[in-house]
Amino acid sequence: MKRLHKVLATAAMGTAAGVSAPSTAEMFTGGYIGIEADLGSSVTFERTYKQAFQDFVEDEAGLDDGELDELVTSRQFGMESVLPGGALFLGGGTQQGGLYYGLEARYQFGGHDDGFAADGLDEDASLELEDGYSVSGRVGTVLRDGNVLLYGSLGYAEREVTFELDEPSDTNDHTGYRTAVGLEYRPTDLPMLVRLEASRSDYGDETYTHEGLDIVDIDDLTEYAAHLGVGYTFF
Repeated sequence: MKRLHKVLATAAMGTAAGVSAPSTAEMFTGGYIGIEADLGSSVTFERTYKQAFQDFVEDEAGLDDGELDELVTSRQFGMESVLPGGALFLGGGTQQGGLYYGLEARYQFGGHDDGFAADGLDEDASLELEDGYSVSGRVGTVLRDGNVLLYGSLGYAEREVTFELDEPSDTNDHTGYRTAVGLEYRPTDLPMLVRLEASRSDYGDETYTHEGLDIVDIDDLTEYAAHLGVGYTFF
């Protein structure tokens, strides 16, 4: 009888400990919502003026072919965000042992507005990256004591972009894909997450118009960014 009492007491203590102690067995299973800020970002693209616009400039400005070619030739540009943007994110996933997989949607706030260059036809031109969104799949592996996730993501991305050449402006939706890698931490005693992520978004090519005339191709529009995010987790 004494032995039975000992067994029951031991089982009760174990059950109580299991109830009171937070479990990290499936720390990353469930949904989450959060907000993030860009720690830093940059954009690269290639600008090519269309032949119809070249003919217009040649007629209006009286430039010869050599002078015009030097101004309108394809050029690679880059710009850095003066006021970094941010995003809202929402997602969910499942952890099975050390493996994690899930889906995430992001709504991105505009954060870039910059001129091309200070010479030639580009002196009055600017490119503005406005709001956008992405839907991605996430896969990762759980590290440390079960509450740190190393992950990667890949998915569809869309961004509204405005090109302006001495007014009026033209706006297009650039579409492409977004890739990212990051580290996510979830404390065992709080329903929250903190994460650090680096991403690359390739938004592809679009043609912009000015006063009804196709004037410029913006190609290979690519954004690089680092993000710091916090969020709430729920099951």
